[in-house]
Amino acid sequence: MFKPFGFPLNDNDVKAFVYSWFAAADHDGDYKRLFSFLDPGGFEIKIPGLTLTTTEGVDKWRQAVRASLTDEGHDIDSVCVTRRNDGRIVADIKGRWIGREKGKPFERPFRQVWSLTSSEQHPLLLNKVEFVAV
Repeated sequence: MFKPFGFPLNDNDVKAFVYSWFAAADHDGDYKRLFSFLDPGGFEIKIPGLTLTTTEGVDKWRQAVRASLTDEGHDIDSVCVTRRNDGRIVADIKGRWIGREKGKPFERPFRQVWSLTSSEQHPLLLNKVEFVAV
């Protein structure tokens, strides 16, 4: 999983984190290891019609997604990194969600906006994920 090469992090470190996150989620065998990158002080994942704030909620949602889909994965098209005055890092991610649903292939565009914090103790922690309609 993601290990930065140095601190403070640069934009390529943030992009590497994003790609590592999706690669781990796509392999799914041990996606719970991603939980260590969710801010222990509180996080929020906003999916249309659903807001997740606990690892248990994320786990239940992920299991439901996996139960309805096969060969599910992500192709990342772009990651735009910006830094806010309050120290937060924003990653605007665009890509395609691909897989099979009820035996039929699908490909759906997606956009997610992540808010992250960074410190020497925790190079990147995910505070907020928002699934944005495309």
